[in-house]
Amino acid sequence: MPRPRPLVRVTPSGTRIRRPLPMHGRMTTRLRAIAVALVATVLILSGAGAASAADVAPPRVAVEGDRLVDLERPDEPLQLRGVNRSGTEYACASGADPSRPGRGGYAIFDGPTYNSYDPSRPTVPSDIAQPDDSIRAMRDWGVNAVRIPLSDACWFGDPALNPQYSGSNYQSAIAAYVDQLGRHGIIAVLSLHVASTTEAGKLVPNLGMRLLPMPDADEGPRFWKSVVSRMAGALPTTGKRRNVIYDVFNEPHLDEDEAVPAGAGWACWRDGCDVNTVDPVVAPTPADPLPADPTPTYRTAGVGALVTAIRTEERSQSLPPQPILLGGLDYANDLSGWTTHLPRTPDGRGGTGVDPGLVAAFHAYGARRNADGSVARAGTACNDVACWDRDLGGIRATGRPVVTGEIGQYDCRADFTGAFTRWADGKDVSYLAWTWNAMREGTPAAPGDATGWTCDHGPTLIKLNDGTPTDAFGLEYCKHLRARAGMSSSGETNPCPAARVASDPPADATPVPVPPATPTPTPTAPPATSGTPTTTTPPPADPAPGAPAATTPVPETTPAAPVVPPRAVPVEPRNVRITSSSLRLRRGKVSLKVACTAGRTRCTGRIRVRTATKVALGRRRAVLVVLNVAFDVPAGRSATLVAGPTADGRRLLRAVRRVRTVSTVTSMGDLPMTRRLTLSR
Repeated sequence: MPRPRPLVRVTPSGTRIRRPLPMHGRMTTRLRAIAVALVATVLILSGAGAASAADVAPPRVAVEGDRLVDLERPDEPLQLRGVNRSGTEYACASGADPSRPGRGGYAIFDGPTYNSYDPSRPTVPSDIAQPDDSIRAMRDWGVNAVRIPLSDACWFGDPALNPQYSGSNYQSAIAAYVDQLGRHGIIAVLSLHVASTTEAGKLVPNLGMRLLPMPDADEGPRFWKSVVSRMAGALPTTGKRRNVIYDVFNEPHLDEDEAVPAGAGWACWRDGCDVNTVDPVVAPTPADPLPADPTPTYRTAGVGALVTAIRTEERSQSLPPQPILLGGLDYANDLSGWTTHLPRTPDGRGGTGVDPGLVAAFHAYGARRNADGSVARAGTACNDVACWDRDLGGIRATGRPVVTGEIGQYDCRADFTGAFTRWADGKDVSYLAWTWNAMREGTPAAPGDATGWTCDHGPTLIKLNDGTPTDAFGLEYCKHLRARAGMSSSGETNPCPAARVASDPPADATPVPVPPATPTPTPTAPPATSGTPTTTTPPPADPAPGAPAATTPVPETTPAAPVVPPRAVPVEPRNVRITSSSLRLRRGKVSLKVACTAGRTRCTGRIRVRTATKVALGRRRAVLVVLNVAFDVPAGRSATLVAGPTADGRRLLRAVRRVRTVSTVTSMGDLPMTRRLTLSR
């Protein structure tokens, strides 16, 4: 396993770039006009379209009335048509363990290469910065917006994480990436995916990367104030960034599983409430491959508090207001109560009101279908034209933009995403597909090893980091974006007709009937919504290797990597299991047996055992992690693991003889698996 490269100082701009000399007076406007005309002429003659432009004026995105606008190009309609770039929410914290400070994480970005953190081996380049070629590939697709998932533990630099990939280095890398995107004319959507909580005033970092119902009442506003301050240039940067949109929380979900009374979800979404973790641990089933993971007990922040934090910091930095995305309930797939529950927040003039810069955020994923057309895995609930017309169209009718932050489908096809994007184009709704993460490393001539991302388990749009699209899903989305951007269908910079890479699994591109979008004239005003795969961001597990617990998809996992990048959503039978039903502490050690079913891939992952309910330990009352151990078992074999309990586990077992526990197993290529065990001494 390669090691990370030595700590590299990330420059504010992220890449070497010559800055133009300042110009003053009337000549500035004239020279700018001449430069724009020359660039436009070159691009037209080259047949590359706007996608080849680099070092353009970064967008200045804002909300005007019912639409998003780019103040640098006020006469051009602005519809966000883009992609998600997963990795920054989990790579920085994967494998984190509070008992091993400074060791969590293997990179900041997940790719273009996987470089896991291993201090015993020589350093190799790690993914602290992104190559400019990867952004040029996005522009060749016609992408004008990229959504960047974030982790607050990585942003603030939790002690369990490697400082090379967290804290100030993480912040600098994100800021540099925003600048880098801006130089290519791309808008950055910053989204809080992995949020930490507090208990009795003490921070409880979310190192397991679970997807919580909402941000914490204290940590959520603190995070967004810090992000706005960083984007404003309060820390050393190249200046105040205007090519950003703030997505306050990835996928809110507030229902009975979080002990939120029926019918109270929207009020909690707006104002905050107490969520309680009394939900049971449920084993995955084919019908529900990602059951709810117990939620910690904490007070949530309502979207009103998060909006207030952002606007207060903007005013303190003398910044104009940036657009703010508010995702609906049911993992951002339910917008039925969005308009009627918008918060009233301070307006900076001594009064309150509904902020005019709020934008509805929606996520939607299509079903996975079998060869006979039957549904193997259901998509999101609001997945037809009638629902889109009612909920999204209803919000548009009230004068608010809509952005689909995630959209995709799980079977490598393009019928669902095609139907949605056509509908969205006619309603001035924006969309960003999940996800721009390559299936394989390497080049078209030598594709290299699989990364764990696939077109159905990601779902991912690209086979290779050069922008080679996946069959059907990626290919059709690429064609659609280029057509909407008015780009040529021919020429060297067109990646859409790319041939399938050898050794990639074939994808069934046969379209499944989907209700056609209601024909609507193409809008002339910029759309206000961003497409996104519905509520699904599932990383591998809740344990130390870390992975959220419920929504946005992720890669299946690299067979050779010791740490699994969170986010695969496979539904095939699991290839690892614990055969023990109880664990016993003997001579300071716990032994348990792990079986790996036959197949091509060995089982590599981690087992985390925690108490089934909150227990009292001194002055603390909490769910305690009592065992945290990694495993690597050949396919078709079993192995007995022997490990010492955590410090909390040792103290707990000194106080009691027997405790009921829940184990969570994270294995490469599999979903998290939970089961109840007993631990005794």
